[in-house]
Amino acid sequence: LVTSILIIDDDDVMREKIKRILRHSPYHLYEAASGLEAIRLLNTQHVDCILLDNRLGDTDGIALVHEVKQILAKPLPMVMITNSDDDRLIIEAMRSGVYDYINKKELTFEHLTAVITAGLRWAELETQLKQSQDKLKYLSMYDGLTGLPNRHLFFDRLDQSRLFAVRESSG
Repeated sequence: LVTSILIIDDDDVMREKIKRILRHSPYHLYEAASGLEAIRLLNTQHVDCILLDNRLGDTDGIALVHEVKQILAKPLPMVMITNSDDDRLIIEAMRSGVYDYINKKELTFEHLTAVITAGLRWAELETQLKQSQDKLKYLSMYDGLTGLPNRHLFFDRLDQSRLFAVRESSG
């Protein structure tokens, strides 16, 4: 299975530079020159990691991160690659869901592949965590041997019904 990377930057020269840096990597590279083009591509192609600039022609990277998170239900490492040294931008990007940040001046094969590898590992661990949580929730509500609802699920639904009845009678 080949890992797919989406490069989003409105600067043709920068997209080409990133592609040249990653030319000897095992990744399949897609590219988009705008946020809209990236969203279209994400709706048709499987992508494992996104490399994006903050300044895009039609949007900014942080807004695009929020949009991507709404479209995709899976953990996806997004790495912001920009010239900005503004600490507030970096903090805002990380809070919005960017996995890591690289200054364009520090862009090397080793640094970029290390960040991508770590991001892919993070996404894998997040997926495993979600699967484990779902399994634990299921096991807490259903009998492991028969698959039938257990007492905990019965009392949970009974409590939900009681709360609904209280809400309906008070409204």
